[in-house]
Amino acid sequence: MMANGRDSRGRFVKGNQHGKLNGGRRRVEFDRQMLIDETIPPERWARMLEAQVQNAEAGDSRAFQILWEFRFGKAKETVEATVSGGVVLILERSVPRPPVDAIDDDDQDR
Repeated sequence: MMANGRDSRGRFVKGNQHGKLNGGRRRVEFDRQMLIDETIPPERWARMLEAQVQNAEAGDSRAFQILWEFRFGKAKETVEATVSGGVVLILERSVPRPPVDAIDDDDQDR
């Protein structure tokens, strides 16, 4: 076993102490979710969601975008860039892609 908790092939070995930190992250996520659940009961979430739907139906493009991303997730956009030396990089980033007719002309530059 090497000093970093890995074997000669780079795999973690039994008894490795280096990979145990992620349990703390899971605990923090659990605590955060419990706090949200205790603070905002399901009935209140339902009322807030209904208000968001009403705002979207009234023409609020940001409300529509939030609902769209909640329902379908953020779309991936791929950008190809060439850097010096002819190396081609392909970059991905998430961007919302709701239908064009759902966005007001005034909101498109945001």
